[in-house]
Amino acid sequence: AHARDFIHRSPFLCIGTQNAEGRADVSPRGDPAGFVRVLDDRTLAIPDRPGNNRLDTLSNILANANVGLLFMVPGFDDTLRVNGTAS
Repeated sequence: AHARDFIHRSPFLCIGTQNAEGRADVSPRGDPAGFVRVLDDRTLAIPDRPGNNRLDTLSNILANANVGLLFMVPGFDDTLRVNGTAS
């Protein structure tokens, strides 16, 4: 319940990915709080938004589905980390 609430309140996250060679990349994602939807206990939906027209995150996910997410809420000292696989 705490993690779901934190995700709902978060307007910003960083997503960490790796390419096929293991080179790491971290990219920011943000929108109004609640932009990430919790579909069930194991599935999050992160919308695609126009950005810098780079496809690093998507290309990395296609090569290596392991991801790390770091959710942040302005004014909170805590963060929430979620690790898993992306598709």
